[in-house]
Amino acid sequence: MKAVILAAGEGVRMRPLTLKKPKPLLELAGKSLLHHIWELLPNKINEVILVVGYKARMIKKYLGKSFLGKKIVYVHQKTKKGTADALFLAKPYLNPKEKFLLLYADDLHDKKVLKDACKLSGGFWYVP
Repeated sequence: MKAVILAAGEGVRMRPLTLKKPKPLLELAGKSLLHHIWELLPNKINEVILVVGYKARMIKKYLGKSFLGKKIVYVHQKTKKGTADALFLAKPYLNPKEKFLLLYADDLHDKKVLKDACKLSGGFWYVP
């Protein structure tokens, strides 16, 4: 199963912290937000489609081609056109018959909630 994580934004409201570092790489309790999210992903998730934009190189350098055992496909959102556009850019990497989990790179969730969401039937799950 795949997860799509949206990590392209500039984090304007977090300035000055995000002037030199993208918001998904800001640290909380000694780990980046992305690191925390990866740890929360259910084992069922084996691939992450990461939509990047602002300071994408830093994110790619931090995560590499895989992170904590999950393969990463990077999709670059060159112009800020919002969430729907970011998800549309990920579409070529998604199988229409396969469900996926959609997350923002700056939200932390309960591990059990994510695991339960992956058990539901249907197309995709957006966890606000």
